[in-house]
Amino acid sequence: MMQRIKKIHKDDIVDILPIIIVFVIIGIIIGTAIYGAVNTDYEISYTTGTVINKYEEEYDTLNYIRDEDGDIIKVETRHHHYYYTSVKVKDTDNYATLCQREYYEHHKIGDNVKVKVSMRYFKGKYKDTSYFIVY
Repeated sequence: MMQRIKKIHKDDIVDILPIIIVFVIIGIIIGTAIYGAVNTDYEISYTTGTVINKYEEEYDTLNYIRDEDGDIIKVETRHHHYYYTSVKVKDTDNYATLCQREYYEHHKIGDNVKVKVSMRYFKGKYKDTSYFIVY
């Protein structure tokens, strides 16, 4: 017996079109990510830096608790406290900053610390350098 091939109607294509578009967009995103990862290289080295600044940032924010109708039933205050340590990288005009309480507490201004230097290349061409304080 011969099976009949179902004709595709215009309405069927319109229903499937958003799904096809989503898959194409996802494919482009994944392809771009893979292309970038394959063509990007990093050169990692380590140097030292001197702690030049330490500071704390402290502030409060309000969190509103609402009921089902959207009316405020309770207000909570959230306290935020951050500890920053800034380092001047040796032999450069660059700086690195780390927000970590333990590091802040264990180092004082003038201490020499280890700094990670990450140089990024895309297709063999230099793009930028990033500095990270090593803890």
